Amino acid sequence: GGNITGTGYKSLCGAVYVSGGTFTFESGTISGNHARNGAGVVVLNGGTLTVSDSATTIKGYSYGIYILSSGTNVSKATLNNGTVKSTGKNGRGVIVMGATDADSSTTTVYTTTNATAQFIMNDGTVQGYDFGIQGEGSSSAAKPWDGTYIEINSGTVKAGYDESDSQISDSDADARAAIYHPQYGTLVIKGGNIEGETGIEIRSGQLNISGENTSIKGRTNPAAVEANGGGSTTNGAGIAVDQHVTKMQLTVNISGGKIEGYAPIFIADAQNMNDADHVKLNVTGGTFTNLDSSAKQVTVFTGKTTKTVDVETAFTYGSTTGVVFAAKNANVYLTLYD
Repeated sequence: GGNITGTGYKSLCGAVYVSGGTFTFESGTISGNHARNGAGVVVLNGGTLTVSDSATTIKGYSYGIYILSSGTNVSKATLNNGTVKSTGKNGRGVIVMGATDADSSTTTVYTTTNATAQFIMNDGTVQGYDFGIQGEGSSSAAKPWDGTYIEINSGTVKAGYDESDSQISDSDADARAAIYHPQYGTLVIKGGNIEGETGIEIRSGQLNISGENTSIKGRTNPAAVEANGGGSTTNGAGIAVDQHVTKMQLTVNISGGKIEGYAPIFIADAQNMNDADHVKLNVTGGTFTNLDSSAKQVTVFTGKTTKTVDVETAFTYGSTTGVVFAAKNANVYLTLYD
C-alpha cells in the first residue's frame, strides 16, 4: 500500500522510472503530477512493469504509463488488474513508443518476440481524457517510434473521461478514440470492452480482432471524419481505418467480436493519400451494429463473398446488419463467411 507522487519539472516527469530492470506493483497509488508531461510510471531502456492487483492505481497528468524503447532493448508493461488513467486534459492512459523506423515497404508483423515496446492488458481499466491507449505516428530515423505490440485480452479501455470517471461531452474537443494507433506495429484485440468517441482508430500497421468477449463501441453521433496529419480523424466509428500521412501498410483482420458505432467500420482517406493498395480490410466474422436506426441498408452479403466497395455500403453478417462507410474510390476487401 501507500502512495508515490512525482513532482519533477523535466520534459518527461515520472513518479517511478523502470529502466533495465523489473518492477512489480501490487497495491497503492503512483501519481505523476507535473502539469504538462507528468507520468505515473515511465518504462524505458529494457524495463519491465507488471501491475498485478485490483488495489493499484497508476495515474499521471499526461500519461498513466509511458512505455518507451531505446535501441534493441525491449520495454514492456503488463496490466493484470488495477486502474491506469490520465488526470489532465489531453491525457492518455498508456502511450507505447517503439524503436524502429518503418516505411511504406515494411511488411514485418510485430509480436512479443520482435517488438521493442509492448503493452499487454489481461484485466483492469485504462482510461484517458483524449485516448485510452496511444502510439506515436511521427516516426523518423532520428526518432524511430514504430515496432510496437499491443494486446488486449480483457478489461476496459475508454476515452473521453476525466479523473473522476465522468464522461466528457463528445463536443468538448477533438476526436477521442479509446485506442489510437498511428504507428507501424501490431494491435491485437482478443477480448475486453473498448469505448470512446471512436472505439479504435488505426492509421498504420496491423489490427487483429477476435473473441466472443470482445466489445468495441464508437458512441458519437453522427459518424464523421476530418483531416488531421498529427492526430485522430474520426468520430462515431466502432473501428476507423484511415491511413496516416506516413503512407505505411495498413491491414485490418476481423474474425469475431461485437462492433458498434454510428459507422461500425469507417474506412476513410482524410489526408487524400490515394494509396488504397496499402490498405486492406478482411472481415471473416463478428457482429456489426449501426447505432443509427435510419442508416441506409442496401446490400446483403451471403455465403463467402469478396467485394470491392467504392461508396457507402451496408452488409449483413449473422443476424445483424452493419454499414461500412468508405471514402470514394477506396479499395475495401470484405470477405464474409456464414
